[in-house]
Amino acid sequence: MTSSILIPLFASVSIDLDITVALQFVNFAIVVAAVYFLIGKQYLKVREERVEATSGSREDADEMQERSEQLREELDDKMASARRDATEVRESLRGQGVAEQEDIIGEVRAELSEKLEAERLKIQAKVDAAEAELDNRAQELAELMVAKVVARKAA
Repeated sequence: MTSSILIPLFASVSIDLDITVALQFVNFAIVVAAVYFLIGKQYLKVREERVEATSGSREDADEMQERSEQLREELDDKMASARRDATEVRESLRGQGVAEQEDIIGEVRAELSEKLEAERLKIQAKVDAAEAELDNRAQELAELMVAKVVARKAA
């Protein structure tokens, strides 16, 4: 039932192809050509330049990014090397400081030992002198006591 309705519908449509269709096509082609040559070429040229400039900038940016990564790696390596060198210098200086400290302490100990020994000798000399004086006094007292005892026995 529907197919019988569609057939008469298409059958009633008629397309007349005459010279006006050809003229309209020619006019359309002339307008398209004029738009292409007046605006389209310039647009495509500007677009192509923009793409080239953008792609060049992108390539430059990629190169700069790679270069910055290389520089960062080099900087990190140099910083690590500098830290190692600084640690070595610090340890070397610390070792020198400890050695110098030990030398100074040794010198002070030796000097103090010499002074202590000199003071001991002075004290010993004073003790010896005091003992000699005490021996002399003891001898004098002994002689005095003996003289008194002999004098009492004689009296």
